[in-house]
Parts: sequence; C-alpha cells; structure tokens
Amino acid sequence: MLYLSQEQVINVSKKKFSLLNDITHLLDKKGEVYVDGLGGFSKKYVSAFINRGDHQIHPPSADYQFNADAKSNSDLSEFVQESSGVSAKKAAKLISTFVENITDVILKEGSFLIPGIGNLSMSSGGLNLSNISNSASSFLPVVNAQTIVRSTEQKVKKIEQKINENLPPIYGNPYEDEPGINWWRWLKYILLALILLLLWKSCASGCAWVSSNIEDNNDVVVQDESTYTKKGHDEDELAIIDTSKEEQVIEPQECIIILGTFSKSKNVLKMMSLLKDDGRDVYEEQMSNGTTRVGFSYDCTHEDLPNYLRNIRKEYKIDAWYLSPQLDVY
Repeated sequence: MLYLSQEQVINVSKKKFSLLNDITHLLDKKGEVYVDGLGGFSKKYVSAFINRGDHQIHPPSADYQFNADAKSNSDLSEFVQESSGVSAKKAAKLISTFVENITDVILKEGSFLIPGIGNLSMSSGGLNLSNISNSASSFLPVVNAQTIVRSTEQKVKKIEQKINENLPPIYGNPYEDEPGINWWRWLKYILLALILLLLWKSCASGCAWVSSNIEDNNDVVVQDESTYTKKGHDEDELAIIDTSKEEQVIEPQECIIILGTFSKSKNVLKMMSLLKDDGRDVYEEQMSNGTTRVGFSYDCTHEDLPNYLRNIRKEYKIDAWYLSPQLDVY
C-alpha cells in the first residue's frame, strides 16, 4: 500500500475531493458532521470573555469536539455527491480512502492536524481531538486589558464641581456674598402692595357698586336709551347742568330718579321695599322689553339737583340717573 504523508493527504483532499473543506462547511452549517469509519466532529461556539487572572479579553471562538462513537449519518456523503458531482458509491469510496490515509498518518506520525479544527491523535482510549489554542476559527487577537486607576484627589475635585453646578444659591439675594435678610425682595413686595392699595382707592371712589340687597348679579341693570341718553338729543330736549353758571340751573317742582332697570320681579320687589323703608315715593315703570324701571320721585323745588343725585349714588351704591328732568350729572 502506498503511504501518503500528512501534507500529501491534505493536498490531495483539497485538490481532488475537497473533503476537508466539506467537513468544515458542514460543521459551520450544522454544528456537527459524521465521517464514516472515523467518528463524529462537533462545533460549539464560545462567547468572548475576560480572564481577570491575566487581565486579558478573549475574543469569541469555536470549540471542536471529536467522538469516535457518535451516531452515524449520511450528511457528509450527500454533501460530497452534491459538491463533487459523483454517485453515492463513488462518494463512499472517496470518504473511505480519506479515512484510511488519515489513519495511516496517525499510526506512523502519532497525529494528524486538521487545518482550522485541531490535532487528531491516538491514545490508549482511542482517537481524540486537541483544539488549536482553544480558539479555533477565531481570527481576532487576545487583547491585554489595562486597569485605569484615577487618583482620589481627581475624584474629589469632580464631585465638588458637580455639587457646585447643581446646588441652588444658598442665600436669598444672589448678589450677596454674606448671609442676611434679602431687603431688595421685601422692598419690591412693599411697593407692589402700595400700588395695589392706590388702585383700589381710585376704583372705590370712581366705580359704581351694585347694591348688596340685589341677590342676582346677572340681572339686568340698564338705562332705557329710548328715553334717556347722554348723547344724541338736541340741546332743547336735554338740559345739561353746569353748576358754575347759575342761569342754567333748572328748578322743577318734582323730580324722578331711577335706581335700576330689572328683568326679575324679585329684584324689583326688593328695590321697591328698600325705597319704601327709607320713606321714599316709589316710582315703577314697565318697559316694552319686559324689564321694569324702579326709582323714586321727590319734591326738588329747593334742592341742588346735581349734589342731591350724587348723594343718592353714594347712599345706594348705584349709578342712579334723572328720568325727570333730563340732565347729565357727573
């Protein structure tokens, strides 16, 4: 029988039959392959890991195992038939020849190196496979890890910097370097309170307030513009009182002052009751829009009409107006 060396077996396999390539391909595809007459090969992927003992980072790798008693199958034969275009009988012959050559090399040289997989050797227990550097099929290098140690002083400075950036100002006045009362803030509050007080006083002196005796604030309290308006009348129809000119003062015998025009009867009754309690002659007039005017009449022969109306407005806190005589009072 012609003896082939290991190199010759590998070269013949690669050039003519590609059996080594077929075995490697099936291992990558299925994770295992059975070689009839030799045994079964299997492939298991190993994740990358850190060896803390030698401070190294190991890349992902593949761990190959060999089992002479593995269950047989026809995957390799079928793959050889497909890749080489031979019959099943021819494929079986090729595999048998390949196994015989490997066995001869192992018996004479002690081992057979399968490229990329491992070293197949004979021992007292039979054939066994030794992985190549325990990282077969991995093309990534082992990286030496370097421990980075920061000094305690650097850590303290970084912590202090973060605290100073995130903490709010300690004192109320951001422009003060020393603790104390924030007088600027209180001064602003005092000035704001004074302004609000002045606005309230000016509104109280010039605004018309609705009487507290009227319960419904949504009730209509309007003037009838068809009878009385501040604009739109001729001078002969509307007498405007100027107290600085005595010759323009009108002195009628009876005057009528309107305190409000209401849409709800309960407010009409309350206003009328209030006027009666004050001893006044109640004046009531039904309007075409369904509202009711309420006021009172009085003998104004010797009264200063503008001043009298102003006093009524203060007393009832309502923007009262003259129905008769028709005149403007501010």
